[in-house]
Amino acid sequence: MVDYNPAETGVMIDAETTVDRDDAIWIEPSGDGYDVWVHIARVADHVPVGLPADLEARRRVHTRYRAEYTKRMLPEPVEARATLEAGRVNETFAVRLHADAEGRVREVHLGPGRLTRSWAMPHGEAAQAAAEPSHPLHSTLALALRFANTMLSARRATGA
Repeated sequence: MVDYNPAETGVMIDAETTVDRDDAIWIEPSGDGYDVWVHIARVADHVPVGLPADLEARRRVHTRYRAEYTKRMLPEPVEARATLEAGRVNETFAVRLHADAEGRVREVHLGPGRLTRSWAMPHGEAAQAAAEPSHPLHSTLALALRFANTMLSARRATGA
């Protein structure tokens, strides 16, 4: 990929039935490890504190997906404004971290972010893309899988 800012790029990986995309990730190799960005939807920007939607969202905590129905955390119009959407600019809360090759987090930066280039895909498609070198997101998703396994090994090594 060329002509992109990794700090404003992300992939949203969710179930096919997801109605509220709330995070996106991006990862790049960086010298001795990884640079990772996690973008989180700024839902609070769309739900004023103390109003009925806020109180109901606090009670529900998250959207519940059942075979028979989906019980949304937020009213649909609020959800539509707050959810991350591929193909549009999304204002986010961003977490950027640098981890070394062993999965030790060496730097963390928190603050406002934005997604200007993003994709949405279900879990199965993401797994296929990570395994298929011809997929346009293969290198990123294969690296993300490698990073996730590195982090899991590091956690297990410390007793988690």
